[in-house]
Order: sequence, then C-alpha cells, then structure tokens
Amino acid sequence: MKANSIAQLALAVLASPGEAAAAPCQQSCAELSSTFGTALFYPRNDTTQFWDQKQQLAGQICRVEPSAPEDVAKALAIVITNACPFAIKGGGHSREVNDSNAPGGVTIDTARMRKVVPDEDDKMVVTLGAGHNLGSTLTALSSLNLSFPVGRVSSIGLGGFLLGGGQGDLGGKLGFAMDNVLEYEIVLANGTITTACPTTNPDLYWALRGGGGNNFGIVTAFKLRAVPETPIWAATTRFADNQTAAVTEELDKLVTASSADPNVNFYTDYRIAPATGEFVYTVQQRYLNATASPAAYNGLNAVPYLSRTGNLTSPNFASDVAYGVRHIFVSLSWHSSPAMLQRAASIFKTEVLKVQNVSGLTAGMDSQPITFSALRIAKERGGNALGLSGDKAILENLITIAWANATDDAAMYAFADAWLAKTEAASRELGVFVPYRYMNHAFRSRQDVLGSYGEENLARLRTVQRAVDPAGMFTSKGLCTGYWKLL
Repeated sequence: MKANSIAQLALAVLASPGEAAAAPCQQSCAELSSTFGTALFYPRNDTTQFWDQKQQLAGQICRVEPSAPEDVAKALAIVITNACPFAIKGGGHSREVNDSNAPGGVTIDTARMRKVVPDEDDKMVVTLGAGHNLGSTLTALSSLNLSFPVGRVSSIGLGGFLLGGGQGDLGGKLGFAMDNVLEYEIVLANGTITTACPTTNPDLYWALRGGGGNNFGIVTAFKLRAVPETPIWAATTRFADNQTAAVTEELDKLVTASSADPNVNFYTDYRIAPATGEFVYTVQQRYLNATASPAAYNGLNAVPYLSRTGNLTSPNFASDVAYGVRHIFVSLSWHSSPAMLQRAASIFKTEVLKVQNVSGLTAGMDSQPITFSALRIAKERGGNALGLSGDKAILENLITIAWANATDDAAMYAFADAWLAKTEAASRELGVFVPYRYMNHAFRSRQDVLGSYGEENLARLRTVQRAVDPAGMFTSKGLCTGYWKLL
C-alpha cells in the first residue's frame, strides 16, 4: 500500500472512534502475534506497568516487544499497513493517556532492546539500546567505570529522557544529556533503519536533540559520550518554611556560582509534609568532584536548618517513585530571582492548601539551574532544538502533583491551571519570564513545549519532520498521536 493511501486510511480510522479503530488493530495484533510469538501480549496476560494510573488504564488492544531495529521495522509495517493507532513505550513514565500506551491500539515497547556496546577505539563511548531505563543505564555504565548525566529517577526510560533534553546531577559539567549523544539509531515510518549524527542526517540529528522522539520515528539506540565515574559530594538539607526567604536568596547566589564553577549543581523541592501539614524546603546539594563540604555552599549552610546529611558518593545513583496513582507535571522557566522564587512558592502553598484533603495527595515545587556551561556546551556541539541562549542564569521549575482517584481529577487540574497562570503572570510582572518549557516536565494539554523553542527552531523541526515522515504517521493526524507534536 502506498504511503499516501495509508495516511488517508489512517485519517478515516482515527475519525471514527470505537469499532472502526478496533478492527484494524485486532488484525494488527493477530499479525504481530504470528510474527513475534511470545513477545506479543494481550491485556489478559500482560503484567507490564505504566507509572501513571491514567496510562495504566488506557486499554491498548495489544503490546509488542521487539528485540532489534529490524523487529521494530516489522512491527511498524504491520500497524501502518493496517492503519492501526500505536504508541511507543520506553520507561512508561509519561502522564498523558496516549503518550506511551495506545488506547484501542498497539503499544510498541522497547523494553527488550537493552544492548550495551563499548566502543572499540574510545573507552569513553558506549552504545545503549533504547529499552534501558535510567537505573539500568547507570548499572551498565558503572560496570565500565563510567558515568553520564542521567536524571534522578531510576525507572524513567532512557529514550524519553534523552529525546526531551535530559537534566541531571552532572549537568553543570556536561550540560544537557542530549548534548552528549553522538549518534542515534532510528527506524523511520517507511521501515528504513538509519543513523543520525553530525555527518549523517545532520538535520535529523539536530532535531532529535530536544525535538521529541515521537515526531520522527522510533529511536532504537543511542551512542553516548560518557565520562569516568569519579566521586562527587552530595548533601540533603531540609529547611523550615519560615526560612524560605533566606533559602531563596542563597539559591540565587548558587545559580550564579554554578555558572562560574561547573562543579556546583543543585535542585530543590518545596512541599507539604502530609503527616504534619507543614511546608519544608529541601535542597539537594551537589559538588562534582571529591571535595567534602565545598565552600560554594557556605552561605546556604549558614541558614538554620532542620536536618542535613552529606557524603562523598558515586554520581551513578537514582531513586525510584511509587506507581499506581495519577499525575500532573507543569514546567515554567525564569531568570533566577529570589523574589520570583518566593512568589512561586507562595502561590504553590496557597493552591496546595485548597486541595490538601484530596485522597493520596502529594505535591511539590522543584527547581534546578540551567547553567551557562550547559548553554555553552550545546553551542559547541552544534546546537540543539531548545532555542536557549542569553547572558542571564535560568531556573527551570516544576510542580509535581499526584493523587489517588479519578473523581478528584477536576480539582487537581484546576490546581495545576491556577499555579501555571498565576506563576507565569508573576514572572512577566517581575521581568524574569523565559518562554522555554522543559519537555520532560511539561503539561501537554496546557503547554506548547515545541512552540517555546522559538519560531525559527519550530519551523526547522517541522521541515525535518516532513522530510523523514512525508505520510505523516508521527503527526497529530497520523497513527502515532501521543506526546508533543510538530504537526
């Protein structure tokens, strides 16, 4: 079947809900079962987990686990020929229903693609399959005495993390994780298995650095530039709410310090403690060499605190988070400002108190710097899609909301909407607004991440998308409609 005919059939199927979409997908699942055997799962025998309850309950018709890029090409050919909607699952950590689980469709799961291939010529280069999560990535790299700027939650998928940008503890020295990817292996909608790097498909290579993986094809492997695994200093300090003003003043100084000294990195969390109803400001302090109690943190350490722990440790650690509840993330960025951070915390506190009795509620406001060194590294390595530049330090901020029951969805979405509107307005009022929205933290139904990259970058991304997917299979009107879409 020709690509245009497939696209027309896909549009017809997607325009007709229910049984019209089910029949092509039932046929796809039957063919996938014949092709992949025990690597094909129907809901009745499927034990895979998605982090968000909304995704877990999405109800795909079947899920397939290809083991190699050639298998991905076969699976794509089957679902596209049958005009069956599909989703791509890595770690399954997204919050939107069809991001990595296809309601009434087929989920293509990269879980079996976990190869680890050290480069024969360069000990700092490793190729990892897209099925790794951040925990298995760190385990693989530790076995080679290497490290990489991954995130802080072990069950997050490597693919989604890298394709959305990727921020982590080593960001001060190494920048965004995506700017340490040397090459991508990707299966295009037409079944072609290709690579993207600075010399082969350079436009696609640029687009994959922040443009999101669900716009161009299915990425099956990443060739990474790693660094030696050496100890870092890590500390956790908890402050009472009445120290928020003092803490935010010191955090602003640290954002500036992190640009002068790339060893300085931190992230913060401001949240209500469910057991006491009190708000606590927690700062995770990092210094990216083996300097115990570095002087860069003297100012913050002078603020009275509730508790502090600190030690030298490997950079290769990540924690996990609970499954089975519902989530919203919202991302906002602004130029570092104590007044703005205090306003954001005050707005957050006001909105949390309105919903504090919701069953299973946990909510936090997190912040982390985007350092000058991260922006410099991106530029030195050919640039990425994010459109970030300038001479003022940036703070990327996130609220995380989790709750137990669908009956509270309206209240939780209203909470997120209120914080987003009021906090963005405050950042504009104070003159610190930055349009950038971090894809991995943003609120898909409310925020235009790709538009936040700027008109020029958005136009360039769309040009790349049309070139590699002319039939539009990975667009909002195609078959893979989840995640942020360029078209």
